[in-house]
Amino acid sequence: MDTIYFSGFSRLFRLVGAVIFVVHKIKKQQSGFQIKSSLMFFVFLFVCNFTFAQQNKVRQINQRLSELKTKSNYLSDTAYLNTIIKKVNVYIVFHPDSAIIYGKQSLTFCKKANYKWGEASSLIAIGNGYHKIDSFQLALNYYQRAIDTFTKLNDRHQRAYAYQSIGKFFADQSAFKKAIEYFSKAYSDFQYSGSQSDLASLSNNVANAYLAIGDYPHALDYYYRSLKFFEKAGDKFRAA
Repeated sequence: MDTIYFSGFSRLFRLVGAVIFVVHKIKKQQSGFQIKSSLMFFVFLFVCNFTFAQQNKVRQINQRLSELKTKSNYLSDTAYLNTIIKKVNVYIVFHPDSAIIYGKQSLTFCKKANYKWGEASSLIAIGNGYHKIDSFQLALNYYQRAIDTFTKLNDRHQRAYAYQSIGKFFADQSAFKKAIEYFSKAYSDFQYSGSQSDLASLSNNVANAYLAIGDYPHALDYYYRSLKFFEKAGDKFRAA
């Protein structure tokens, strides 16, 4: 099955990286008001670009949902259910409240269709929505339910996303040792699935957590791992 998590966030981070790179170049040539004006301009361009991309993606998803609804049994069609989950993940970035509503809707549909993978995917999406609005205990509850379901399905790759989400949850609470514990579980699962890009992003999260607690040798080790995984994944922009 297709991986449907964090695609929006991945593009967001890439765009942020590009903005930072350009601003860094500008700082070498300008100062004072010019720097501030240039920064505001590039941030404005970034927000417009990302918002337009998200709106376009929602239109495409809604169009696809309309097409799938023409089938008499669309509520039990995994293609329809997966598309709803994709919509939820798009909404999480700017409209987490709506994402939670759509996520619970997809969870209900998946349960009725006995689509366990879809149930677990919906649970992670709902957890991400609650995390986004700082309802951390609810987020943690949905993440744990997703882990339990993916464990029963023996889907370690998708389970890794849930572990990673919990790690980010604890990192946001400044509970970095707890974050590292869950990041390590995600790392093990991603190693099993062999996803180089996921290992790269996760290694960077682990490094940041170690850095936060002053464990510089481990932080350096995981930053280096992140670099190597990005190179193996062919991501020259983030490996640079």
